[in-house]
Amino acid sequence: MRSSRPRPPRDTSSTEKIAEDEQVLEEFALDPQAYAVNDFTPDERVIKGTIAFLRDQKKAQVLFFPMSFNPQAGELRLYTLIRVRITYVPDQGFGMQQFITAPFGLAAADPNWPPAGDQLYKITTAEEGIYRVTHDELAAAGMDTASIIPRNLHLYNRGAEVAMYVYGEDDGYLDPGDYIEFYTEAINTKYTRTNIYWLVADQSPGLRMTQIDGAPGSAPFANDFLEVLHFERDLPQGYWGLAPGEDSVDRWFWADFTPPEYQWVVLPNIPEDFPVDLPGVSTLGGTATVKVALRGFAADKLHQATFSIKNSLFPNGSQIAQRSWQGQDEYRVEVDIDQGLLVPGENTITIELLGTE
Repeated sequence: MRSSRPRPPRDTSSTEKIAEDEQVLEEFALDPQAYAVNDFTPDERVIKGTIAFLRDQKKAQVLFFPMSFNPQAGELRLYTLIRVRITYVPDQGFGMQQFITAPFGLAAADPNWPPAGDQLYKITTAEEGIYRVTHDELAAAGMDTASIIPRNLHLYNRGAEVAMYVYGEDDGYLDPGDYIEFYTEAINTKYTRTNIYWLVADQSPGLRMTQIDGAPGSAPFANDFLEVLHFERDLPQGYWGLAPGEDSVDRWFWADFTPPEYQWVVLPNIPEDFPVDLPGVSTLGGTATVKVALRGFAADKLHQATFSIKNSLFPNGSQIAQRSWQGQDEYRVEVDIDQGLLVPGENTITIELLGTE
């Protein structure tokens, strides 16, 4: 497009100063060489910028220049559509990585990242437990399984080698049906809930789990046991950055509630359902404890809510508690219930906000 402003003066050696109370607030000087060019600059619409590492992965900055200027003609061009093709070159560390689906991700890692090895793979985990990675999953991620000596596989986490179990390594080959198993720890910080493990193949034996005889002794069998399950979803629309409290306060929420008196159109108060999957609920009875963390938005209001369990036994829900709390501080509901209210598999905790006072 053509600029509506006048062309810059030809005497580009002048310097203009804007001053107030004899203090220079801004100084502007024309660049004689730049304004002497009778061409549009910059002449490239897209360039590759800074290359850096983030969480052990190489990143490349892409810079766009949607405008170019010809100082002699006094014209400014605006590009409203820019198409870019990005090509990933594996041997330069920009290989498009293949990830295995949940519960873990597996990818060919940047070869520049230590520890050194013939092949290096990054495994991401989100929960504590024992994970299994099969021969087929390793092959799908790009591992040359035919050249791997399984005894020489290593696993690293946070700079230290950790032990793992490699099924089928005794024959010296990584065959279909073979797999690795390892124990992972959960990470729960305000920055990430993803733990990183590095699988490395080199020329030395790796650290292995110690195997012990797990045959039961003379002690009686336990018919059931206590287990703690945590359910949480951090939704994009559930972030409250201005929530009061220390920097370590969790400001992500699964859902929010708007009481009828604060709605633009007064509607019936709709309960919110939170699905929880409970595998293997004991049928021997006993007591279960339900804990829910809440936070009020209004600092000077009294909040009231009911809590119910809904499942195949109680399709309409069975109320387990009604609570009130004041202000914006975190409020934790903890209630003991008859375990007979729960069923193996799908259950729902229903919360209904009664209103604020």
